[in-house]
This record gives sequence, C-alpha cells and structure tokens, in this order.
Amino acid sequence: MSAVVVGFAGMTHLGIVAAVAAAERGFVVRGYDADERMAERLNRHDLPILDPDLGQLLAKKRDRICFTATARDLASCDVVYIAADAPTDDEGKTDLAPIRRLIGDAANNHADLLGTVARLLAPPCRLLWNVQCAESIDADIVRRFLVWFSAWPDAVVVNSLAGKQFHEQLGYRPRRWEHIPNGCDTNVFRFDAEARFALRAELGISDDTVAIGLPARFHPMKDHENFLAAAARLATIRPDTVFVLVGPGVDPSNRALGETIAAHGMTEQVRLLGARDDMTGFYSAIDVASLSSAFGEGARMCWSRRCRAVCRASQPSVAMPTTSSGRPALSCRRAIQERWPQPGRG
Repeated sequence: MSAVVVGFAGMTHLGIVAAVAAAERGFVVRGYDADERMAERLNRHDLPILDPDLGQLLAKKRDRICFTATARDLASCDVVYIAADAPTDDEGKTDLAPIRRLIGDAANNHADLLGTVARLLAPPCRLLWNVQCAESIDADIVRRFLVWFSAWPDAVVVNSLAGKQFHEQLGYRPRRWEHIPNGCDTNVFRFDAEARFALRAELGISDDTVAIGLPARFHPMKDHENFLAAAARLATIRPDTVFVLVGPGVDPSNRALGETIAAHGMTEQVRLLGARDDMTGFYSAIDVASLSSAFGEGARMCWSRRCRAVCRASQPSVAMPTTSSGRPALSCRRAIQERWPQPGRG
C-alpha cells in the first residue's frame, strides 16, 4: 500500500511545524506556499521560525517532505490542510481572505472537477476537460469522481496518446477525445553556437567536454536522486563528464540536493544553475538532455545538442535518456521517423 500524501497549504508557523510533524509520523508531505522564495528557503532547510529541534527533524525526514510554490503539486495529496494565518482586528473581526486564497489554490488543481460542478450552476455552455498526465496522482475519491462523470464534458483534451490510453484504462468514457500535442516555437528554440560558447565559458566547461543536462524543478516527481545515482555510475566510466542541472530550487543553496551530490562524490562534476530564462543557451550548451521523472508526466519533450525544436530536431547520433513516465520514447521515435524517413517511405 502506498504512503498517504498529506498537503499543507500556507507555510506559517503552524503549517511548517505540522508539515514536519506529519513527515516524522511517516506520511509523505507536500508543503505549499505561494511565495517561491519561502518554498526554496524551506527546501534548503533554512527555517524562518524558531522551534526546538525542528531543524534537525526536518533534515532527518528530508526524503519524505518537500516544499513548492506550484499549487498544482497539491494534486498528488490525499488530503490538504489549510494552515493560513487569519489576522483579527481590535474589534474581533477576522480577515478570512488568506484562508479563502489558499482554499482556491488547493481546489483549482482539480479544474476538471470544479468545471463540472460549475456547469451545474451556470447557463448552458460547453464543457471541456484537459488531461496533461499519463499517470494519476489524484486522491482516490477525486479519481473516482472524474471517472464517474467523464461522459459529461463535450470533449476531453489530451496532450499525449499515452495519457489517453491511461485514462481509458481508469474507466474514462468521454463523448469525444481530442489530441493536441505539445509543441514549441522553433524560431526561438534552435541551436545557438554563441550561446553555447558563452554558457560553457561561464561554467568552466571546455567545448570538447561532454555535458549532460537535466532541466527540471526540484520536486520528487522529477527524481533528481535517480538522475544523480545514474550520473555517479557514469562518472566512474567517464570521469570527464559534467552534469548541468537547471530549474527552480536547483541551486547551490539547496542543502538536500548538495548533500546528495556530495554523497556521490560528484561536487566537482555537477553544476547547479537554478532557475534561468536563457533556456535556448542551456540546450545549446549541453550534449545530452536527460529526463528522470518518476511519475506524473503527460507528454515529455526530448532535446538534442542541435535543439532546433522539440523532438523534430533530434539527431539520431545524440542520446536522449529518459524514464518511462509519459512514454517519451514513443514521441521521440515518431519525431525522428518524421525528420529522417527510411528510404522508400517518403
């Protein structure tokens, strides 16, 4: 039986203490706060409050708890506790706005469910559901509700055929499926030699050094531990390889990530860039893009050193290792076949 996932919305004193206590009791915990700086600070185990032994307990249970500023991450929770401060004025009147905002953040993660309820209260209108995952991370009761009412919307839109197949297996029976694949602006995402040289110079990586990249925010779904374990094995064979990680929360101040890297003895081989806006430069600078997600993905994107576009520009000579979440191999294989058709097949 999988562990119960408990969410805490609002990283107040109460929210932080309760979240750590729940992790200590064996629950998997997601702590949400709309303030991205607060979430990053807590992921570094830098507590904004003083409480006896809380820091040590948080460090001890770091494999069971993570903090996020992305409300959608609460969708994986079986139950969500609202832990907002509600200020009361001198007349005894309490401002419930902070609580209402957090309730809205938590509820909006199940937009399909809310849309269905809203349709009952609204004038006649079209209802569309949007599915962007190939694995279910919803609570059981939410999943059952969505299966029961899957025939209500006029159509269910998916961004991957893997997602469609998975939800059909769950029992979804919509009136119509609509497949709208992921894409990107190929005029923006194309190989940039100058950007490659500039970023490698910034990171101290020579042009002939193999650089393997992982573009992913710091979250259990992205499974950085799995990536680093695989990187450590590769480093024993190719000690000159460099690993470049980019994404929110993936920076040198992330204590948990730093400890994992140090435990593998890879401090000199790993570069942590944090969140960056120059992703074209990042993709141009690396030689191999890796996607290590453990769960929850819908349709994943594969990139190569010549990343002129998602999948379609991938070169057969460039490796694109991924996990199976979201069935990225199918997308990449189709993209490569379209770009380099076999002789006699167009």
